Amino acid sequence: MTTTRMPSQERFAQRTAAARRTTRRRVLAGVAALAILAGLGWLVFASSALSVQQVAVTGAPADQVEAITAAAAVQLGQPLARVDTAAIAKAVAAKVPAVQAVDVGRSWPSTVTLAVTMRRPAVVVKDAAGLLHLTSADAVQYAVVPAAPKGVPIVVAGSRAPTAAGLRAATGAVTALADHKAPTVTSLSVDGGLVRVGLGSVTLVWGDGSAPDEKAAVAMVLLKATPKPTLIDVTAPSAPITR
Repeated sequence: MTTTRMPSQERFAQRTAAARRTTRRRVLAGVAALAILAGLGWLVFASSALSVQQVAVTGAPADQVEAITAAAAVQLGQPLARVDTAAIAKAVAAKVPAVQAVDVGRSWPSTVTLAVTMRRPAVVVKDAAGLLHLTSADAVQYAVVPAAPKGVPIVVAGSRAPTAAGLRAATGAVTALADHKAPTVTSLSVDGGLVRVGLGSVTLVWGDGSAPDEKAAVAMVLLKATPKPTLIDVTAPSAPITR
């Protein structure tokens, strides 16, 4: 049997040609991948195919949806991927005080979503003009209402106008007392930064906004004392006073 050996020069030429073909295929594959990525980038960030067509608001009452949508000021027709969600959330929070928090997202292919958490009233503050302001637990006055909602106490000013710290103390007192299942708050007075709470026939001198849970816990114990006190002072909860 005769074996024919390929000259080394010819073998080298074949290997070179094969390497060139492999390189060419890799280059073409890379170019194709770049073209695909460029096309996807254009589709997502520049074309109208994935543009904003609507804004969906959830978590808000029907009478607030229009105001929230207007505050968001989402530009319809812009690419959904280029929507500045942080700026929208900031605008809604600034322009609609009744909104406590908003999570702005994208729902492909064409919707901006606003998941809203609304403020809830902890107290109602009556101002010098007689207007009633719904006030949340973080002491933000966010709406004017004709009457206090059922079960929400009205803050009455003392000799001094309520301060921001006083309002926070008042909302903290109401929240802490509710958490400890105290009797219904029947009156709420804020004198500067100091708070008094009416619990039926008992006056609870609350003081400032410090240690609300401790104050509420002490008050609940003293409310069960015999004879029942008419005044409980928990300004210093470690040394309460009763009469």
